[in-house]
Amino acid sequence: MATRFPDLVESPLPDPKATPASALGGRAPIGIPPRNKKPFTFPLVPIADLRREPWVQFRPSKNVIRTLPLAELLADDLRGAFPAREPKNHKDRLSTSGAYWSATAKDLVFYESLIERETILLSDFDPDVVELIAQPFRLLGIFDGRRRIHTPDYAQITIAGGIRVKNCKPFDKVSEAKNVALHGWVDSLLGQAGISHEVVVEMPSNRARNMSSIAHLRNDRWIRGLPLDAVVDACRGPMRVAELVASCSSVMTTATALACLRALLWRRAIEADLDDLLSMQSVVWPARA
Repeated sequence: MATRFPDLVESPLPDPKATPASALGGRAPIGIPPRNKKPFTFPLVPIADLRREPWVQFRPSKNVIRTLPLAELLADDLRGAFPAREPKNHKDRLSTSGAYWSATAKDLVFYESLIERETILLSDFDPDVVELIAQPFRLLGIFDGRRRIHTPDYAQITIAGGIRVKNCKPFDKVSEAKNVALHGWVDSLLGQAGISHEVVVEMPSNRARNMSSIAHLRNDRWIRGLPLDAVVDACRGPMRVAELVASCSSVMTTATALACLRALLWRRAIEADLDDLLSMQSVVWPARA
């Protein structure tokens, strides 16, 4: 039986629950803050306008709301936007909600389910994503002859300046009729505006465990001093993790080599099949140019 890939580092990683946000690169405390004492109110879009075309409403800053036709929405409009829908407060929030430090946002990003947290993690791992916004806007339109408002879970902004919208839903609920109808409506409206839309479900178990392991080293502050170049140089072709660690044994400990490997897998400088649970017998190889 293959030995489980150890989650070891020579120096302990900072504990997000015990570490000030400033040390993690964030501007806010871990967790979801209480609601504003004076909740913001979105202006009403006349039904006649919605019958002509879909609209969006978003918050470019904390106390500012913009309303415009969906067709006019640009990626730059969403950069740095505040959530269009506030998360639940501490008293009412779900046990699966919280805030996750995003390497893309360089700040805390809210999530309200474990699938949403995985979506933040995968956004960080995607080299094409340069910005991530939680609850980016309210989408307003006509659905089944009636006014409908939908707030997507996340929007990604890509290097090319595109917008990708992500809605998160458990796999066993995606095929429910009401969700199929809603996501079809959202997909149609966003598609007409040139915005991609995807319904995200849970990651496969092995990939989720692997991604969680290597994501521990997603913050550049947490890898300072690690001899990453030495591990990259030692990985000259497909080889087992145990062989790579052994080849580095003259210049670093096993724990340090594994920490470097996790950091390099996250940064895609070294690659592996992340759908198979990582172990000392896993095969890794240098990233293809």
